Amino acid sequence: MTAAASLEIQEVRHLIGGATVLDGVSLNVPAGEIMCLLGHSGCGKTTMLRVAAGLEQPAAGRVLMAGREVTGPSVFVPPEARGVGLMFQDYALFPHLTILDNVRFGLRHKSAADAQVIASAALERVAMGGYAQDYPHMLSGGEQQRVALARALAPRPGIILMDEPFSNLDQRTRETVREETMSVLRDNRSTALVVTHDAVEAMTIADSIALMQAGRIVQTGTAEELYRHPGSLFVARYFCDLNEMPGEAKGGVVDCAAGRFVLMQPIADGPCIVCIRPQSIKLVVADVGAVNAVISSRRFLGEVDHVTLQIEGLGTALHAHLPAGYAPSAGELTGLKIDPAGVLAFPANVDKSARSQSQN
Repeated sequence: MTAAASLEIQEVRHLIGGATVLDGVSLNVPAGEIMCLLGHSGCGKTTMLRVAAGLEQPAAGRVLMAGREVTGPSVFVPPEARGVGLMFQDYALFPHLTILDNVRFGLRHKSAADAQVIASAALERVAMGGYAQDYPHMLSGGEQQRVALARALAPRPGIILMDEPFSNLDQRTRETVREETMSVLRDNRSTALVVTHDAVEAMTIADSIALMQAGRIVQTGTAEELYRHPGSLFVARYFCDLNEMPGEAKGGVVDCAAGRFVLMQPIADGPCIVCIRPQSIKLVVADVGAVNAVISSRRFLGEVDHVTLQIEGLGTALHAHLPAGYAPSAGELTGLKIDPAGVLAFPANVDKSARSQSQN
C-alpha cells in the first residue's frame, strides 16, 4: 500500500474568464489527515480541488505532494502522474463497463492478472465484491458511491480528493455511506481533502476544516475551534443559526436587549452585533427586573421544541431550542436565562458580505 502523502498548497491564485476565483489560497494537509474544504457554492472550493488534482493550472502559486512540487512557476505534473485518487459528485462511473472493469480502469499500467487481484480486493474493502459483474445502472446511489471509492483507492494513491461525494444521496443513505467511507479511509490511513458545503458533514468527518469565502480561506482549525472560537461573524453564522441583535461592548462586557454578558472572547469597545445560540437560551420563572419574554410559538421537532419569543426592545423574534415538552404555551410570559458560553459579539462594521454569503 502506498504511504499517505502530505498536501501543501501555497498562495494559489486562479482566474476564470478574467475573474479571480482563488485569491492567495494556502493550506496544509498532513499525511494521514482528513481535511474538509467547506464553503458556499461559488466560493472556489471545487476549483481548489481541481488545482490540487492537476485538472486546472493556476495563474500563480505552488502545490506540493509529499514535499514534491507538482504545480509551480516552472513545474506542472499531469493528473495521472500525481498519485492522487479522485471522487466526483456524480461518481463518474462508466455505464458500459462492469463494476469490476470500472475499478480496473485506473490500473491499466498493471498486468491484467495484477489488475484483477487489486480491483477485486478494492471492491471487497467497500463490501461490493458480490457486484463485480453488475453494471452501474443496476446499483443504488449508495452502492455506486462505494464503487467510486473502490476505484479511487485501487491505485493506492497517496492522497484522495473528493468533491461533494455524498450530496447525491438521501439523508439516511448519506449518513450510512459517509460513515462507511470514512472508516475505509481511516483504516487505510489515507490523506483526504473533501469538498462540502455542509457544516454538519464537515464537523462529522474531518480532522480539520478550512472554511472558504469568496476565493479565500478565512479560518482553519478543528470543528470545535471553528464552532467555539469563530474568527468572524461569517464563520459563526456558517456553523450555527444565531439570534442577532445590536449591542454595545465595553471592557469585555456587552449590553443588549437580551441582557448583559461577559464575553468569552475579546472584542474592541463600541457598537457590536451580539449573537446568541438558540440552544443557549433557557426559560425560567418571569421576575421583576429580569429579562422577560412572551412565547410567540412552539414547534415540536422530536427531541427539541423550537420556540420563538418576543422580548422588549428587540424588533425581531428570539429563537430557542429547548427540551421537548417543557416550553410554556403560546402567549405565556416567561423569564430568560442565557448561558454566556453561547454568546458571541463582533464589531458592528463587519463586512456586509458575511450576511449575503451566509444566506446563499
